[in-house]
Amino acid sequence: MEGNENVSNFMVLMDRLLFSSTHPFEDLHISCYYHGFESYRIDVWVRVAFWRKVQELYLRVYLQHPAMPPSYLFTSNTLVGLKLDLLFELNLPARVCLPRLKVLDLRQLMYAPDDSLERLIAGCPVLEDFFREHCWLSNIGRMQEF
Repeated sequence: MEGNENVSNFMVLMDRLLFSSTHPFEDLHISCYYHGFESYRIDVWVRVAFWRKVQELYLRVYLQHPAMPPSYLFTSNTLVGLKLDLLFELNLPARVCLPRLKVLDLRQLMYAPDDSLERLIAGCPVLEDFFREHCWLSNIGRMQEF
């Protein structure tokens, strides 16, 4: 029970911190490994971060029932750094637009066997650093690491 109470207290604290001010902030790092964690809360926190013009976003989320990364992650005029470590299939929107993104770090992601990765890179015109680790292309019943 203590673990659930700690997680609940943490979520309330994060809500208070993110909603108590309207000032922009530079970065948001969220690491979550707890199976009882409410994934919609992470989406709300990320939305607030985007509303407050976050420049660096780091999401490391391993949940039992994760929410799909929202498409607005890939259409930001303010992001300079993006790190995703999600153990999830990444479904990109048809149009990726990250005009200020310089650092892209992808870990534990699976891509559909289409032009997703090419679209992602093409949507980052000033990209300087690209890192990927343990990323896979899904392919009709099997996965291929690239």
